[in-house]
Amino acid sequence: MTYRNHDADFGPYEEEYRGFEIRDDETARGPLILTLAIGVLIVFAAVVWNTYRQGVRPQDGALPMVVAEAQPYKRVPDDRGGVQIDDLDRMLYDVIDGSSRETATTAQQVASRTDGYLKGGPPLDLRPSSDETEKPVSNASSQPPVQEPAADTRPADVKSESLAPIATPEPERTARAEPLPQPQVQPSTPASRFAFAAGGEYLVQISALRSEAAATDAWQRARRSHPDIFSGASMSIERADLGARGVFYRLRAGAFGSREGASDFCDAYKSAGGDCIVVRETA
Repeated sequence: MTYRNHDADFGPYEEEYRGFEIRDDETARGPLILTLAIGVLIVFAAVVWNTYRQGVRPQDGALPMVVAEAQPYKRVPDDRGGVQIDDLDRMLYDVIDGSSRETATTAQQVASRTDGYLKGGPPLDLRPSSDETEKPVSNASSQPPVQEPAADTRPADVKSESLAPIATPEPERTARAEPLPQPQVQPSTPASRFAFAAGGEYLVQISALRSEAAATDAWQRARRSHPDIFSGASMSIERADLGARGVFYRLRAGAFGSREGASDFCDAYKSAGGDCIVVRETA
């Protein structure tokens, strides 16, 4: 029996089903991928929760308290350093005229009145008046009372002596007290407290003014306000041209033979409310 090649003998899937490769089983990858996805999701959720928790302030906690430090924030150093320059705190050149500030204290203003009396009016005359001195002073009250003789208690055989009458002394006449004339008090010039030297080279500068007339007026006011300090002092005015700051007339008192004497004068003037510096007279 002979077989012929016909189209019916070969189906359309004959070559396809004759041989094929065995594929890998992909069902084992599914759980692994799912596990990784869940792990990534958990990590992401944990990061989000931690961030949210740090940004939210707790409601039941106490408010934070800010406490300052016990030590001072700033303090002056023990060693300031720098160059030490004397007389930087002087207000000598800041005074333009004599009426810019009041230097005399209340006690000094009371003592500088022109009528010579202190505050409260003229002194009271406490001497006794002439009417009171004309009255005689009775000495009867000052004499002890005369005692009556006691009864005779002596024995009868004793002779009693007759007592002579006691003469009452007459009151002395008091001479009229004439008021003594009070000596006139001559105003004395206060003695100088400081050792001034005519040819001394040290002076005490008490002011610096814009004009010579203002300096002279300031000197007169200082002498009236402090006569005990300026007694015996001589006035010295020096013209100083300071360029852009202008011309000043330096009012000075002196002169002194030593710096110590000038310093004593300046300290006394400062204690009275003034301001001054010790300078050396230039040739």
